[in-house]
Amino acid sequence: MTNSTPPGGMEPENDINGGSPEEQLSPDELALRRLMRDAVSDIQPGHEALDHLRRAVPARRTHRRQLLAGSAAACLLALVAVPAALHAANISGSAKTGAANASSAQDNGGTDGGPDGPAAGAGTPTPTAGDGVPDEGPTRTGGSQAQVPPGSSDAVDPSDTLAANAPLCSSDDLGEASGYAGASDGAGRVSGWFQVANTSDRSCTVDGGGTVTFAAQGAAESARISVVDHTANDGTTLPDSLGTLILKAGQSYRVEFTWVPAAGGTGGCTPPSTPTPTATATDSPTGEASAPPAGDNGASQGAPAAIVLSHTPEAGAPVVNATIDGACAGTVYKTGAVAAQ
Repeated sequence: MTNSTPPGGMEPENDINGGSPEEQLSPDELALRRLMRDAVSDIQPGHEALDHLRRAVPARRTHRRQLLAGSAAACLLALVAVPAALHAANISGSAKTGAANASSAQDNGGTDGGPDGPAAGAGTPTPTAGDGVPDEGPTRTGGSQAQVPPGSSDAVDPSDTLAANAPLCSSDDLGEASGYAGASDGAGRVSGWFQVANTSDRSCTVDGGGTVTFAAQGAAESARISVVDHTANDGTTLPDSLGTLILKAGQSYRVEFTWVPAAGGTGGCTPPSTPTPTATATDSPTGEASAPPAGDNGASQGAPAAIVLSHTPEAGAPVVNATIDGACAGTVYKTGAVAAQ
């Protein structure tokens, strides 16, 4: 009996009309089919293929069941969470409606107060700028949010509420600079300030207090003079600065300072030494006045001692000066940028 099974061990399939599929293929297709069968005729399953299938098929079914169970749990959680969220939204909406109704009742005189005034126990209205609230000046910021008292007439425009919306002040924005140094107190301390204005037509941000330098004049001793930042325990009454300040057009900032002289004479100056007495002219035996001996005729008088302080804003200009007269040695304590009073 002739074996009609083709290479590869595959039985020929008959189509629905009873004919073999090979009878419906063209010669080229038959040749390609034979080539493909010959290419895989030597391939045999591995020894562990059956064991692998026995393990993999149940594992795949288990994985599918776990996915279905997770999907069902997620759907159940969504079904439970949606009604709860809707309930919370309804409660929030009711609370807002109640607050709006209460506010409307106060504006209309209250439920029990009648049309002539608010009900008993109604809160005191918040004062506005027209009620005498003082102008707070430039807006101080400790971060990105401007800190402005509610209702202030000097509140920053909405576009300038954040420091990021007010660009840094440039040298073109600043001007009208002035410096001041007061008289010394009983301890020889001198207080003063530098003031710089925003002369532009826009708001800008001052970030930092710039720099304060000094120049010694006359008997002032540069090596014994220093400029340091104000701290809470430095013994001065200087104000604390927040570091960042928003200036509206026309507003100013200040850098305040206090001069504390070194121990010693007034202004930290070294007391002058007592001059050595010189011989006076005497009559000589011949009757002629003798001249004083050549040598020291007294210490030369130099220029008066003074310290010239200079402030330069972060933008680089303008530079403003203040002079402390009679100062020789000591420390200058300075603040950052603070709102001008």
